[in-house]
Amino acid sequence: MSLLTIPQPKSKIPLSPEQKKFKTLSSKVEKLHTSLNDTEKKFEQWLMLYYKEVLPMQQAFASTLISQVKILHSYYKEPKSLSREQKLILKELILEKIQVIFNYSSLMPRDEEILAIFQEFRKADISPIDAEEFEDFKSSTKKMFEDKGIDIDLNDIDITDTFEDIMARVFESLDEEQLDEFRRDREPPPRKKNKREKEQERQLKELQDLQRKGIRTIYKQLARLLHPDLEPDPSLRETKITLMKQLTSAYESNDLFTLLQLERKWGSKSQDQKTMYSDEQLRIFNNLLSNQIESLNMQQFQILAHPRFSPLQNLQMSPHSDGTKVLSRTKIDYDNHISSIKIQIESLQGKNGLKSLKERIKAYSFNGF
Repeated sequence: MSLLTIPQPKSKIPLSPEQKKFKTLSSKVEKLHTSLNDTEKKFEQWLMLYYKEVLPMQQAFASTLISQVKILHSYYKEPKSLSREQKLILKELILEKIQVIFNYSSLMPRDEEILAIFQEFRKADISPIDAEEFEDFKSSTKKMFEDKGIDIDLNDIDITDTFEDIMARVFESLDEEQLDEFRRDREPPPRKKNKREKEQERQLKELQDLQRKGIRTIYKQLARLLHPDLEPDPSLRETKITLMKQLTSAYESNDLFTLLQLERKWGSKSQDQKTMYSDEQLRIFNNLLSNQIESLNMQQFQILAHPRFSPLQNLQMSPHSDGTKVLSRTKIDYDNHISSIKIQIESLQGKNGLKSLKERIKAYSFNGF
């Protein structure tokens, strides 16, 4: 079986609806493949520019902010430098800046002194009721695991830890057998399917079987032609090794478009094998191509969601952004922030540092710090 031969207009042979649909869908898939490749290349270029130009500025910004927080904390710890009200405001300012620092925690090593300041302030804010609720949480969590026969140690968790951090630490302490036991107990019992659901499932399975059969037929024919072990010419063997990998990948991912492209280029050209697909087969192929278009459209939006592009996502970039301008503007913004913080640090470290700090505390409620 070879790729559908679309009659040329001069032949005056009209295309069937399924043939027209097949031609349209194939064209859409080809354009989407091109668009995806272009988008990924664009993001890769932006990512390289980010690491070269923006990341160093982000690290410098976080480092400068850390220095400022340590200086502010030293003023906070001086017994008689500030009034109680001023210290409360300064504490709020310090916590606000620490939260910003935490946003950059993945870009640089953790600063233990900053973490200690955060824990110092958070513990001071904990009321007896909070502490009682925390102990209740520890007891209920421990009992939940004990009911499943799993003993966990919660002695090292702290009231300032987030729920996500606590549970992550708990699951890290479990071995594979304990994790499997926990998952089994949490899985709901399977729900019985009604007649309609069973019929829909049967029809879907039949369609999938037909799709797999059509794809498998194309794959087998091409595998006989492209398998490198069957190629006597050494100069063509390396080419066929690459083609065979491409063919296998397309088959495993149900990529009908790539299979048809390979068939068009490498399939048999003899006149007796040049046949047209039936409308029944085309309906199956058209369904596969429609699914592939839907998948490619989703991939277009999911490229930026890939973990390696997370720096671009954090900058609110999209396939429609002018990435070079966004990155250039971001670099300038960070440079301005760093310069501003350095001026504040110089002021805090000068002879009139305490006076400058009091003025900033006074102005905080109006203009920010």
